[in-house]
Amino acid sequence: MKTTFKKSVLAFLTCVLALAFALTGCSGGGKDPKANFVGSWELSGGTLEGEELTDEYMKMLEDWGVHCVLILDEDGTGALDLFLEVVDLKWEAKDATTVTITAEDESHDMKLKNGKLILEEDDGNLVFTKSDKDLSGTVKKDREAAEKEEEIDEAVEDDDVQKIEISPRRHRCR
Repeated sequence: MKTTFKKSVLAFLTCVLALAFALTGCSGGGKDPKANFVGSWELSGGTLEGEELTDEYMKMLEDWGVHCVLILDEDGTGALDLFLEVVDLKWEAKDATTVTITAEDESHDMKLKNGKLILEEDDGNLVFTKSDKDLSGTVKKDREAAEKEEEIDEAVEDDDVQKIEISPRRHRCR
């Protein structure tokens, strides 16, 4: 009878352990790490060339219509709209807290800490906070504005600008 009891307990413990391992496997521990990064991120602070990007500074940029947005799409592509310059990028999640961003043949790792995505460089860091809104429309508008500005710059360089003479209006003082 003792042997049967021990075998029953051993069988029971084996089933419990098997169930525990099965549940651990289904608990989301195998979640794709890129899910942590997909979405729209807004610059929320950091330091740039020794200057702190304070809330006041960020508000000033917003008032001027200068956007600092990072878009990371699910397919591993995205865009960085930083101080009126938009560049396309590719990205890859190294793990649940590190993403590698590649733009214009340069790669940089960004770390996810306390819900903030941080790019650290020698002369400072940029801190991005995930937005509740899809900011791809903002990036699209900034890209279009940058393209128009580039067209104007090229026209000026090529001396392909129309010159219009403006004559002053004469007003009579009474």
